[in-house]
Formats: sequence, C-alpha cells, structure tokens
Amino acid sequence: MNVFIYDDFLKKHTKTVNNTEILLHKLNLNGKIVYLESIRNINDLIRDEVNNGAKTIIAVGNNKTINKVLNGMMSGDNQNIALGIIPIGNNNSIAQTCGIRNEKEACEILLARRIEKIDIGYANKIHFIANAKIKAKGAIIKIDDFSIDQTENGEIIIINLPDKKCSTQNILANPQDGQLNLLINNGGKKYGLLSVQTMELENDREEKLILDESVAIDTPAQIGIGDHQISLIVGKKREFNIN
Repeated sequence: MNVFIYDDFLKKHTKTVNNTEILLHKLNLNGKIVYLESIRNINDLIRDEVNNGAKTIIAVGNNKTINKVLNGMMSGDNQNIALGIIPIGNNNSIAQTCGIRNEKEACEILLARRIEKIDIGYANKIHFIANAKIKAKGAIIKIDDFSIDQTENGEIIIINLPDKKCSTQNILANPQDGQLNLLINNGGKKYGLLSVQTMELENDREEKLILDESVAIDTPAQIGIGDHQISLIVGKKREFNIN
C-alpha cells in the first residue's frame, strides 16, 4: 500500500497536483493521501500506516517535505519501508539528485521501484538525507581529539548524498559507506575532503546549520551517521554512483 504525504503549500499547485493524481491512477499507483496540516504527530502517523500494511511512504512536495517524512520514518524500525518522492514547486534539489526531475518522471520512477539503501545523517536529534551546511567563519569543528577553527569566510558542507556539483568538482562521496564527508570551502582555497562518522560543530556567530537545504537548527550540533539506512526509490539518472 502507498501513503502519499502532501505538504500544505500544494494548495497553490492545484493543477499540477490534479494532473499528477490522474497519472498515478493510470499507472495503478493508488493509495492513501494525508495532508501534513492534518497530522498532529508524523511519527505516530507513519507507525500506524506501516502497521496497517503501508510499504511505501511518498513525500509530495519539496526538500522540506522530504525531511519531515524522513524524520517520521526514522523514528521507528522502517528500514524495509521505501521512501518515494514526487517533487512539486521549488527547492527540490534532493529529487534532482535522485534523478527525479518532475512529477511525471516521479510517477514512472515509483512504478519502476528501483530501490537503493542509503545512509542517513543526523544533527542533534534531526535527521538529514542530503547534506548540512553552515557559513564557515566562526565555526569550530571537533573530530575525535583535534579541532579546526575557521576564521575565514566560506562554507562548511557535510555531505551524505552527493549531487551533480560534487561530481563536477571531483568530490567522491558514497551514501552507502557509513561515512559523512566534510568539505570546507574558503573562497578559492579548498580543504581536502574528510570522511567522518561523528563530529561536533560550534559557531560563535550564531549562524544556523541548514539541513537538506530547508531546515535550520541551532549550534552546537552533534553530527554523525545514523545506525540505520533507508530504502530510497531513485531514478536511472540519479546524480550519484553506488559502488
């Protein structure tokens, strides 16, 4: 059984949603539709739907929608429940990385059901699937028994799911290797890529850490790779390679 979780902003995309539902029906990809605004606790919702036989939870919306659904799925033992994506609206870089360029392709990819097991990162108690970013200046990174203090402008990126930009910059990151990849950019000066399982990030300028291009959290943050992977439905044209 499929459960489609619709984000609230989709009310502004009625035509696209209607066309998507028509295509899903033609492909016999029917299921239950739930709007986020009607959900008191997404963890409880996903647990109940899985207990009722759900095999696929589909986030319909953007990066923020995916992150909400992901965190609901990570609250229980849902490794065998697949996460699907139907991108609608703006801020859909995660779908692009997974080879899902639009809602029509998303429906066809759901039907093909190509699944990859993907690592999931966390920052404090919030999970992320793609990356975490913060401005570099004022940041202090602690890894095991050493630290890196940032005094220059730039950006710190903790990569789990590498996108097209990573491949063009020869940044090799594998979302199945049990490691996060730390990249520090200081203008034209680039630090080498570090693979880490856990790290601590502080920032004395009160900058927010941005998860999955959509969710802002405070620092300090304990960051690491989760104990469980997630089953992610991807397209043939995904922007990352699995070894």
